[in-house]
Amino acid sequence: DEAVEGMARACLTWADNSGSSWIGIGTNSHLYAMTRSGALHDITPVGFTPGPADAEAGSGYGTGLYGVGTYGTPRADSTNIIPAASWTLDTFGEYLVGVMDSDSVIYEWQLDTGTPAAAVANAPECGAIVVTQEGILMAIGADDGTTINPRYLKWSDIQDNTDWTPTSANQSRDALLQTQGTAMTAKRVPGGVLVLTDEGAFLGTYVGPPFVYTFARVGSGCGIVSRQAAAVTQNATFWMGRNGFYVWNGFVSDLACDVKDYIFSDINKGQLSKVSVVLNSDFNEVEWGYPSGGSLEIDRYVTFNYQMNVWYFGQMNRTCGTGSNGALQYPIKVGTDGIVYDHEVGNERDGRQPYLESSPVEIGKGDNVILLKRYIPDERNAGAVQVQFRARPWPNAPMQTMTVDATTPADFRLTARQISVRYIGDPDVDFRIGSFRFDAQAGGKR
Repeated sequence: DEAVEGMARACLTWADNSGSSWIGIGTNSHLYAMTRSGALHDITPVGFTPGPADAEAGSGYGTGLYGVGTYGTPRADSTNIIPAASWTLDTFGEYLVGVMDSDSVIYEWQLDTGTPAAAVANAPECGAIVVTQEGILMAIGADDGTTINPRYLKWSDIQDNTDWTPTSANQSRDALLQTQGTAMTAKRVPGGVLVLTDEGAFLGTYVGPPFVYTFARVGSGCGIVSRQAAAVTQNATFWMGRNGFYVWNGFVSDLACDVKDYIFSDINKGQLSKVSVVLNSDFNEVEWGYPSGGSLEIDRYVTFNYQMNVWYFGQMNRTCGTGSNGALQYPIKVGTDGIVYDHEVGNERDGRQPYLESSPVEIGKGDNVILLKRYIPDERNAGAVQVQFRARPWPNAPMQTMTVDATTPADFRLTARQISVRYIGDPDVDFRIGSFRFDAQAGGKR
């Protein structure tokens, strides 16, 4: 398979007016268009400036006063972080539009695989873009005429992304967000445009001329962690912050996360700008990829199932991707090796043994022991699956394990204060467990 050059930071799928499907991929050094059959076309604009693949400290050796402090002592947070280069991609009609924040130029690609993308005429430089429901191209963190202003928004006329000069005859306008932060990204949502900064959230509402859009703060202390960390579902918008998760469904609120402590102690905080989200609406999942503390590149994921209200996490080397939609049947993701992969199709797992494990179950605060006596499988179970019970008499005690076949009822005796359940499948074979049941009762405190 042909690989993209550079590290992929954004991915978008869409169908053109003829029904042909396309995949747009932005890396820190290139822009690509891929056909449904997998043919990869380099559409990198002429004059495009590559950006950094990794986030870096904004100052190097010798910064600060000589002789101040002692060797090996942690310093205060006094260094700017230059983020990893990140694209935002969208479609203006059937055409691909996008901008990479470190390059700042808005480009458009008009579906000709022999012609690269080109700068949108008259468009301002900016850090991110969104195309509104009204067909207006909006620049986020735009050039205000003097410099690129991280709080400044500017947009084109309706259905004309080359007209950016406000007049009484068009709908080109601008706005300045009242925020101490940086406008990071924006999403089309019911009722308008949700603009997310690194410290809060604003809702832009279309009101028509003369103002066109009005912006109101809808959240504070809920900043987004990266330009690619927000996903819009049918009823809500979810995003990752620096220390938690948030949801907007008419108002902003914290999103309760059972694995929050693990995720934010595991994440590489120096590479937060790489966090990328994939919406898999077929399974009601929002999945964030992030670099772990021991990695420069994305190698972990955390997923929220918004229908079941459950969280799970795992390991995966995918830098960005997109879920299935009208353009493609399956989700696609780009690996750290630059290869574009289909997901949710087939059972191949490179010979690795898959498993699904619950969090520890306890009664009350763990004062009482659990006596587990029987496992009863669901009639929907399919495939060769083993059930492993993992028990501890207290949190830091050695683990006891017991494994039974998942397809038939099993009688046994297992006593512990904490019990988790792991379902183990065979390599490269699909399996299903259904709704399992246990026969358990509370024991005494010892």
